[in-house]
Amino acid sequence: QDFSSATPVDVTTGSATLTDIQLVVALKISGSLTGSPGELSKLQVLACSEETGGCDRGTVDDSGNYAVAGLSPASYTLRVVEPIGMIGIDPHSPYVSGYYDGSSITAKSADAMPIVVSDGDVTLPVFNVPVGAVLTGSVTGSAGNLGGLFVEACSLSFLAPCLDTTTDDNGSFYFSGLWPDNYRLEFQDWNNHTYVGGYYTPAGLVQNDHTWTPLKVGAKGLTLPTIGLETGSTIQGTVTGDMGNLGYIMVQACPAVGPCVEAQADDSGSFTVVGLTSGSYTLNFDDWTGTYAAGYYSDSGVTVPTANQATQIAVPPSVS
Repeated sequence: QDFSSATPVDVTTGSATLTDIQLVVALKISGSLTGSPGELSKLQVLACSEETGGCDRGTVDDSGNYAVAGLSPASYTLRVVEPIGMIGIDPHSPYVSGYYDGSSITAKSADAMPIVVSDGDVTLPVFNVPVGAVLTGSVTGSAGNLGGLFVEACSLSFLAPCLDTTTDDNGSFYFSGLWPDNYRLEFQDWNNHTYVGGYYTPAGLVQNDHTWTPLKVGAKGLTLPTIGLETGSTIQGTVTGDMGNLGYIMVQACPAVGPCVEAQADDSGSFTVVGLTSGSYTLNFDDWTGTYAAGYYSDSGVTVPTANQATQIAVPPSVS
């Protein structure tokens, strides 16, 4: 199973004939799990080998029965995970994801019980998958367009992967299946580009400057007060160049603190950087094709090579 342990086959001086390759009959780990409120078939079970680092996946039926087949003799840890959808792990599954510890599910991999598969299939006793906490909230904004905003909740103890969801048309969102922990909550308006994204604080969203507020989600869950979103400003303009190929120019608006915001010029060289919060920006231009040298915006209308020569652009208002 380990690629580094494979025996090279030498065909540098001619063909090689291999004989009597003995195949090992695959083994399996099986059993059943329970959980309320049902919907067990939406869960999946992973058997992860400590030797190879790979995982084999098994499905769960409506009664909670599962089997992970095709295993070689090795030591495994068993994980119960929420199903994976279009944007990642299902943020609305009622169950937590975690590691089998011999009686239930634990959030920490260090507490997982090794399962040794050697000379036969392994059947585990029935175990329960706990229901997780729920985090709910809503956003509001003067420009409307509150549906489809990206929301991400990340455990600060790294007990589980980040969960991603989107707001409904009313701006509401929720996560379920959370372990009690502290979480970082992020919002981005990648569809409409109407609002400024950032990280949650009780006073409003902030950029990536480590001033966001951790959310403590307990076993009973957490409901947030309505979060007001700031309507974003824009910087728009046109680039020109003697060699054409202007549709490959990437434009970055970079604040003094926080992440840069990107846009791509169209074939005529027009660009619009959207969703900008109030502040002062340096505008950088780069060309994926290498036709034009990278540079920064200046009032002279010609790019300059270094950031300290760039003209700072203040927003709001929106700037042309």
